[in-house]
Amino acid sequence: MVTAGFPVGVNSPVQYGESVQAAAVYFNVRQMIPYARCAELFTELFSCPISQGTLANFVKRAGAKATVAMEPVREQLLKTDIAHADETGCRVGGKLHWLHVFSTTKLTSYHIDPKRGGQGMNRIGLLGRFKGRLVHDFLSGYYLFGCLHQLCAAHLLRELIYLKEQMDQPWAGEMIALLLEAKDLAERERSRSKGTRRVIGERTRQRINVRYAEIVLEGLALNPEPPAPPPGTRGRIKRSKALNLLIRLEERYEEIMGFFEHPGVPFDNRSR
Repeated sequence: MVTAGFPVGVNSPVQYGESVQAAAVYFNVRQMIPYARCAELFTELFSCPISQGTLANFVKRAGAKATVAMEPVREQLLKTDIAHADETGCRVGGKLHWLHVFSTTKLTSYHIDPKRGGQGMNRIGLLGRFKGRLVHDFLSGYYLFGCLHQLCAAHLLRELIYLKEQMDQPWAGEMIALLLEAKDLAERERSRSKGTRRVIGERTRQRINVRYAEIVLEGLALNPEPPAPPPGTRGRIKRSKALNLLIRLEERYEEIMGFFEHPGVPFDNRSR
Protein backbone atom coordinates (compact mmCIF):
# COMPACT_ATOMS: atom_id res chain seq x y z
CA MET A 1 0.00 0.00 0.00
CA VAL A 2 1.24 3.46 -0.91
CA THR A 3 0.55 6.22 1.58
CA ALA A 4 1.18 9.86 0.80
CA GLY A 5 2.78 12.17 3.32
CA PHE A 6 0.89 14.91 5.05
CA PRO A 7 0.90 18.29 3.26
CA VAL A 8 3.24 20.94 4.62
CA GLY A 9 1.79 22.44 7.77
CA VAL A 10 -0.46 19.49 8.60
CA ASN A 11 0.92 17.84 11.71
CA SER A 12 -1.94 15.74 13.11
CA PRO A 13 -4.67 13.40 11.80
CA VAL A 14 -7.39 16.01 12.51
CA GLN A 15 -6.49 19.63 11.89
CA TYR A 16 -8.34 22.79 10.84
CA GLY A 17 -6.80 24.80 8.06
CA GLU A 18 -5.78 28.47 8.16
CA SER A 19 -8.92 29.60 6.31
CA VAL A 20 -11.19 27.93 8.87
CA GLN A 21 -9.20 29.43 11.74
CA ALA A 22 -9.19 32.89 10.18
CA ALA A 23 -12.95 32.74 9.59
CA ALA A 24 -13.54 31.65 13.19
CA VAL A 25 -11.47 34.54 14.55
CA TYR A 26 -13.27 36.99 12.24
CA PHE A 27 -16.73 35.78 13.27
CA ASN A 28 -15.95 35.91 16.98
CA VAL A 29 -13.71 38.99 17.25
CA ARG A 30 -14.92 41.27 14.47
CA GLN A 31 -18.59 40.25 14.23
CA MET A 32 -18.77 39.49 17.99
CA ILE A 33 -20.57 36.16 17.52
CA PRO A 34 -20.37 34.07 20.74
CA TYR A 35 -18.51 30.76 20.67
CA ALA A 36 -21.70 28.69 20.91
CA ARG A 37 -23.23 30.41 17.90
CA CYS A 38 -19.93 30.22 15.99
CA ALA A 39 -19.86 26.47 16.53
CA GLU A 40 -23.46 26.26 15.31
CA LEU A 41 -22.61 28.41 12.27
CA PHE A 42 -19.70 26.17 11.17
CA THR A 43 -21.79 23.04 11.58
CA GLU A 44 -24.89 24.29 9.75
CA LEU A 45 -23.30 26.34 6.95
CA PHE A 46 -20.07 24.45 6.29
CA SER A 47 -20.68 20.94 7.74
CA CYS A 48 -17.54 21.54 9.76
CA PRO A 49 -18.20 20.82 13.46
CA ILE A 50 -15.90 22.77 15.79
CA SER A 51 -16.10 22.76 19.58
CA GLN A 52 -16.28 25.97 21.56
CA GLY A 53 -12.96 25.13 23.24
CA THR A 54 -11.25 24.81 19.86
CA LEU A 55 -12.72 28.15 18.75
CA ALA A 56 -11.39 29.76 21.93
CA ASN A 57 -7.93 28.34 21.17
CA PHE A 58 -8.06 29.83 17.66
CA VAL A 59 -8.77 33.26 19.12
CA LYS A 60 -6.08 32.89 21.79
CA ARG A 61 -3.41 31.95 19.24
CA ALA A 62 -4.48 34.77 16.94
CA GLY A 63 -4.19 37.20 19.84
CA ALA A 64 -0.61 36.09 20.52
CA LYS A 65 0.30 36.61 16.87
CA ALA A 66 -1.44 40.00 16.79
CA THR A 67 0.62 41.13 19.79
CA VAL A 68 3.82 40.54 17.85
CA ALA A 69 2.41 42.15 14.70
CA MET A 70 1.37 45.25 16.67
CA GLU A 71 4.85 46.10 17.92
CA PRO A 72 5.89 48.04 14.77
CA VAL A 73 2.54 49.87 14.88
CA ARG A 74 3.07 50.83 18.52
CA GLU A 75 6.57 52.09 17.82
CA GLN A 76 5.29 54.26 14.98
CA LEU A 77 2.57 55.67 17.22
CA LEU A 78 5.26 56.86 19.64
CA LYS A 79 6.99 58.82 16.87
CA THR A 80 3.99 60.93 15.92
CA ASP A 81 3.62 64.59 16.94
CA ILE A 82 -0.11 64.35 17.67
CA ALA A 83 -2.04 61.33 18.97
CA HIS A 84 -5.56 60.72 20.29
CA ALA A 85 -6.54 58.82 23.42
CA ASP A 86 -9.94 57.74 24.65
CA GLU A 87 -11.57 55.09 26.81
CA THR A 88 -14.98 53.47 26.70
CA GLY A 89 -16.71 50.89 28.89
CA CYS A 90 -17.18 47.29 27.74
CA ARG A 91 -17.98 43.91 29.27
CA VAL A 92 -15.46 41.09 29.64
CA GLY A 93 -16.83 37.94 31.24
CA GLY A 94 -19.81 39.95 32.43
CA LYS A 95 -17.61 42.45 34.32
CA LEU A 96 -17.03 46.10 33.48
CA HIS A 97 -13.73 46.76 31.72
CA TRP A 98 -12.38 49.69 29.72
CA LEU A 99 -11.25 49.73 26.12
CA HIS A 100 -8.37 52.19 25.88
CA VAL A 101 -7.56 53.62 22.45
CA PHE A 102 -4.31 55.30 21.38
CA SER A 103 -4.40 56.39 17.74
CA THR A 104 -3.50 58.69 14.87
CA THR A 105 -5.35 59.21 11.59
CA LYS A 106 -3.70 56.04 10.22
CA LEU A 107 -2.70 53.83 13.17
CA THR A 108 -4.56 52.53 16.23
CA SER A 109 -3.63 50.50 19.29
CA TYR A 110 -6.28 49.00 21.62
CA HIS A 111 -5.90 47.84 25.21
CA ILE A 112 -8.62 46.33 27.44
CA ASP A 113 -8.16 46.82 31.17
CA PRO A 114 -10.29 46.50 34.32
CA LYS A 115 -9.23 50.05 35.25
CA ARG A 116 -10.20 53.26 33.50
CA GLY A 117 -7.74 55.71 35.07
CA GLY A 118 -3.99 55.95 35.51
CA GLN A 119 -3.34 52.26 36.27
CA GLY A 120 -5.08 51.08 33.12
CA MET A 121 -3.55 53.86 31.02
CA ASN A 122 -0.08 52.97 32.26
CA ARG A 123 -0.56 49.33 31.26
CA ILE A 124 -1.11 50.43 27.66
CA GLY A 125 2.66 50.81 27.61
CA LEU A 126 2.58 53.86 25.34
CA LEU A 127 1.48 56.96 27.24
CA GLY A 128 4.52 57.01 29.52
CA ARG A 129 6.82 57.02 26.48
CA PHE A 130 4.88 59.45 24.31
CA LYS A 131 6.44 62.93 23.98
CA GLY A 132 4.05 64.57 21.50
CA ARG A 133 0.67 66.26 22.01
CA LEU A 134 -2.12 64.02 23.27
CA VAL A 135 -5.76 64.87 22.49
CA HIS A 136 -8.10 63.54 25.18
CA ASP A 137 -11.06 64.26 27.43
CA PHE A 138 -10.40 65.81 30.84
CA LEU A 139 -9.93 62.51 32.68
CA SER A 140 -7.33 63.16 35.39
CA GLY A 141 -5.37 59.98 34.67
CA TYR A 142 -3.97 61.46 31.45
CA TYR A 143 -2.19 64.14 33.48
CA LEU A 144 0.01 61.50 35.09
CA PHE A 145 2.00 61.49 31.85
CA GLY A 146 4.50 64.14 30.82
CA CYS A 147 3.37 64.74 27.24
CA LEU A 148 1.70 67.89 25.93
CA HIS A 149 -2.07 67.93 26.39
CA GLN A 150 -4.94 69.04 24.17
CA LEU A 151 -8.50 68.80 25.48
CA CYS A 152 -11.07 67.42 23.06
CA ALA A 153 -13.42 70.30 22.18
CA ALA A 154 -16.30 67.92 21.38
CA HIS A 155 -16.40 66.89 25.05
CA LEU A 156 -16.20 70.54 26.07
CA LEU A 157 -19.07 71.54 23.76
CA ARG A 158 -21.31 68.86 25.29
CA GLU A 159 -20.67 70.29 28.75
CA LEU A 160 -21.33 73.84 27.55
CA ILE A 161 -24.57 72.83 25.83
CA TYR A 162 -25.77 71.23 29.06
CA LEU A 163 -24.98 74.37 31.06
CA LYS A 164 -26.72 76.58 28.53
CA GLU A 165 -29.87 74.48 28.09
CA GLN A 166 -30.29 72.82 31.49
CA MET A 167 -28.72 75.30 33.91
CA ASP A 168 -29.58 78.60 32.19
CA GLN A 169 -25.97 79.81 31.90
CA PRO A 170 -25.93 82.40 29.07
CA TRP A 171 -22.12 82.68 29.01
CA ALA A 172 -21.96 79.00 27.96
CA GLY A 173 -23.77 79.83 24.71
CA GLU A 174 -21.31 82.65 24.06
CA MET A 175 -18.37 80.29 24.61
CA ILE A 176 -19.89 77.74 22.22
CA ALA A 177 -20.14 80.41 19.53
CA LEU A 178 -16.55 81.54 20.14
CA LEU A 179 -15.12 78.01 19.98
CA LEU A 180 -16.94 77.30 16.73
CA GLU A 181 -15.76 80.63 15.27
CA ALA A 182 -12.17 79.81 16.22
CA LYS A 183 -12.57 76.35 14.69
CA ASP A 184 -13.86 77.88 11.46
CA LEU A 185 -10.96 80.34 11.32
CA ALA A 186 -8.40 77.59 11.90
CA GLU A 187 -9.91 75.35 9.23
CA ARG A 188 -10.12 78.24 6.77
CA GLU A 189 -6.43 79.02 7.24
CA ARG A 190 -5.54 75.35 6.86
CA SER A 191 -7.48 75.04 3.57
CA ARG A 192 -5.92 78.23 2.16
CA SER A 193 -2.43 76.91 2.76
CA LYS A 194 -3.15 73.43 1.33
CA GLY A 195 -2.70 71.47 4.53
CA THR A 196 -0.04 73.50 6.35
CA ARG A 197 -1.90 76.17 8.24
CA ARG A 198 -0.42 79.63 8.33
CA VAL A 199 -0.30 81.58 11.57
CA ILE A 200 -3.63 83.34 12.13
CA GLY A 201 -3.33 87.15 12.03
CA GLU A 202 -2.28 88.72 15.32
CA ARG A 203 -5.29 91.04 15.49
CA THR A 204 -7.67 88.13 14.99
CA ARG A 205 -5.83 86.04 17.55
CA GLN A 206 -5.94 88.85 20.11
CA ARG A 207 -9.65 89.40 19.51
CA ILE A 208 -10.41 85.72 20.15
CA ASN A 209 -8.17 85.68 23.24
CA VAL A 210 -9.78 88.79 24.73
CA ARG A 211 -13.31 87.54 24.05
CA TYR A 212 -12.46 84.18 25.60
CA ALA A 213 -11.26 85.90 28.80
CA GLU A 214 -14.34 88.15 28.87
CA ILE A 215 -16.72 85.19 28.65
CA VAL A 216 -14.89 83.37 31.46
CA LEU A 217 -15.14 86.48 33.66
CA GLU A 218 -18.87 86.75 32.89
CA GLY A 219 -19.32 83.15 33.96
CA LEU A 220 -17.28 83.56 37.14
CA ALA A 221 -19.38 86.60 38.11
CA LEU A 222 -22.51 84.41 37.88
CA ASN A 223 -20.90 81.47 39.67
CA PRO A 224 -18.81 82.70 42.62
CA GLU A 225 -16.89 80.37 44.90
CA PRO A 226 -19.10 78.85 47.61
CA PRO A 227 -18.48 80.08 51.16
CA ALA A 228 -15.72 78.40 53.12
CA PRO A 229 -16.92 75.58 55.42
CA PRO A 230 -16.83 76.03 59.19
CA PRO A 231 -13.44 75.44 60.85
CA GLY A 232 -12.72 71.77 61.41
CA THR A 233 -14.95 70.62 58.55
CA ARG A 234 -13.37 67.88 56.44
CA GLY A 235 -13.52 67.46 52.67
CA ARG A 236 -13.35 69.80 49.73
CA ILE A 237 -15.63 72.73 49.04
CA LYS A 238 -18.36 71.46 46.71
CA ARG A 239 -18.39 73.53 43.54
CA SER A 240 -21.11 73.61 40.89
CA LYS A 241 -20.63 72.05 37.46
CA ALA A 242 -20.57 75.54 35.98
CA LEU A 243 -17.82 76.74 38.32
CA ASN A 244 -15.70 73.62 37.79
CA LEU A 245 -15.86 74.13 34.04
CA LEU A 246 -15.11 77.84 34.32
CA ILE A 247 -12.00 77.10 36.39
CA ARG A 248 -10.87 74.64 33.73
CA LEU A 249 -11.47 77.23 31.01
CA GLU A 250 -9.51 79.83 32.97
CA GLU A 251 -6.55 77.62 33.88
CA ARG A 252 -6.17 75.56 30.71
CA TYR A 253 -6.48 78.00 27.83
CA GLU A 254 -3.50 76.50 25.95
CA GLU A 255 -4.88 72.97 26.25
CA ILE A 256 -8.35 74.06 25.10
CA MET A 257 -7.41 76.51 22.34
CA GLY A 258 -4.38 74.63 21.03
CA PHE A 259 -6.28 73.95 17.81
CA PHE A 260 -6.41 77.73 17.28
CA GLU A 261 -2.93 78.63 18.53
CA HIS A 262 -0.79 75.89 16.99
CA PRO A 263 -0.65 74.59 13.38
CA GLY A 264 -1.85 71.04 12.89
CA VAL A 265 -3.52 70.58 16.29
CA PRO A 266 -7.04 69.13 15.82
CA PHE A 267 -10.25 70.51 17.28
CA ASP A 268 -11.36 67.20 18.81
CA ASN A 269 -10.84 63.46 18.89
CA ARG A 270 -13.13 63.03 15.88
CA SER A 271 -10.42 64.60 13.71
CA ARG A 272 -8.38 61.40 13.88
